Amino acid sequence: NVAPAAPAPPSSLDLGGDPGSVKTHPNLNPNPNPLKRSKLHHEGGDVLLHSRPSSSVSPNICFPMTSGVAPGEHVTSEALAGALPRQGLNPHHCPYQLYAEQLSGTAFTAPRAQNRRTWLYRARPCVATSTSFAPATRKFAPTEVLAHFSHDNATAIPNAMRWKPRTLEQTRTTQTFLTSLKTVCGSGSAETRSGFAIHTYAADTNMDSVALCNADGEMLVVPQEGTLYVRTEMGRLAVPPGFCCVLPRGVRFSVDLSDELWPKAACASVAAAFLPQEHEGGGSDDDNNNNNNNKATTTTAAKRHKPEANGQHKTPDNNPFIRGYILESFSGHFQLPDLGVLGANALAHPRDFEVPAAAFEGARVPGEHFLIQKFLGSFHVAKLPSSPFDVAAYHGNVYPYRYDLRSFCPMVNARYDHADPSVHTALTVPNLLDFVVFAPRWLVAEQTFRPPYFHRNVSSEYMGLIYGMYEAKQSGGFQPGGASLHVCMTPHGPDAEACKAELNRETTKHDTPQRLDGALAFMFESASIPRVTPWSVDAVERDVDYESCWRDIPVSFDGPETL
Repeated sequence: NVAPAAPAPPSSLDLGGDPGSVKTHPNLNPNPNPLKRSKLHHEGGDVLLHSRPSSSVSPNICFPMTSGVAPGEHVTSEALAGALPRQGLNPHHCPYQLYAEQLSGTAFTAPRAQNRRTWLYRARPCVATSTSFAPATRKFAPTEVLAHFSHDNATAIPNAMRWKPRTLEQTRTTQTFLTSLKTVCGSGSAETRSGFAIHTYAADTNMDSVALCNADGEMLVVPQEGTLYVRTEMGRLAVPPGFCCVLPRGVRFSVDLSDELWPKAACASVAAAFLPQEHEGGGSDDDNNNNNNNKATTTTAAKRHKPEANGQHKTPDNNPFIRGYILESFSGHFQLPDLGVLGANALAHPRDFEVPAAAFEGARVPGEHFLIQKFLGSFHVAKLPSSPFDVAAYHGNVYPYRYDLRSFCPMVNARYDHADPSVHTALTVPNLLDFVVFAPRWLVAEQTFRPPYFHRNVSSEYMGLIYGMYEAKQSGGFQPGGASLHVCMTPHGPDAEACKAELNRETTKHDTPQRLDGALAFMFESASIPRVTPWSVDAVERDVDYESCWRDIPVSFDGPETL
């Protein structure tokens, strides 16, 4: 049997806002909704994408995506069948009269294993939509974001620091994801492409027709309240609490608080199913049955955080609200860590990462469009004649992606002692940053002080809490949406309440296993020592009495006073 010949690629397409203007090749079925004909090619095969769950732990919402693509792997995606050139990267005439444009994420001569670039096939090349940039006003840009850290603009503080959850600024009536950015701390400089910055956001307004292009670094975003609806040049991502997403350097994107700007036929609301379902005693029904059979105990760290029915938190005036954390790497790309003696199957599995399928907005979508360029920590604005999200197809290994933190597979000590936090690393920028996830897990170590040990560390650690109560902080000061910072050699560890609870835990030769459930925390860890910004030092959310949580740790040493 001979397979029928594939249809020739379409010769032209009007990428206007009117779906009725779409012209297709006679051999292709007309379809006004390009999302329904979206394909993604991966590892030599064509995978039809539908609005369906991509895995049991990471339900797909609102758009076609694919799972099983580890960061840095090559991906090919079409929003329109035949939009990719059949041969070559930059043909004389692209299908649909598109333009080919390359986005390079590394130097041209970077080793093949580290080389990053993506080819975009779009209605207009970016240069055709560019106008001169001007300094962005407060209407478009934040005012307290740094991309260079020195003694002139940031402070070196060796104390342990903690912040309560951010609220909306009172000095501004509305806040977008972009205008709400505040830098907490960082090290190095975007100018020398070394170091990092940590930011937070707290917003209640869509970016709408404003897009951001970050020339300074790659951003890892961890939502804590409210779902981020992210439009990018490569497609659309919905990122609810419990997920993270990575936005590469140079990729234009816009963050909204709802799916109003997305095709309704392809969208569905984000439900509370994104967070663990509550069962008496914690865990799933199967877990509870197993617990009863094995006479094991399950401990819930705190009452579970429950989102609104549509997945969005509300402000007192009933507006949507988003809040979260950002780790920006000025150097390198986030990638999966090497597993060493752990073997091939541990920590973050490649199958759980999800990449958006291509999706475009028409080249003549009505209304004003603005591009904000983040460049060496300053922000510049330019007016665009059309939407920047006009890419009909792409292929390469520079793209945004998301990951469900609760799909992380932790490695814990099975006999005694407490493992180092490095065994919880989900993503890494080698020799600079680690993204560490503290997902639900079992504690089974026998004759062991089970909370994280008291510690002084050559690395610096910034911790955030998405929901629940972190096991080492039971006094209530470390709240969901809050954060703590312990820099190089600053002592830290479980607070007095956690310490007392553990010391009073009844132990036997074969200690009863405990399940840590109902909480999700993370850590940004770096070998570089960060300086803190004036905003983070003076913020009203700063807990200036943080160190008091250790004052009541029991002292019961019964040895001699001196020796």
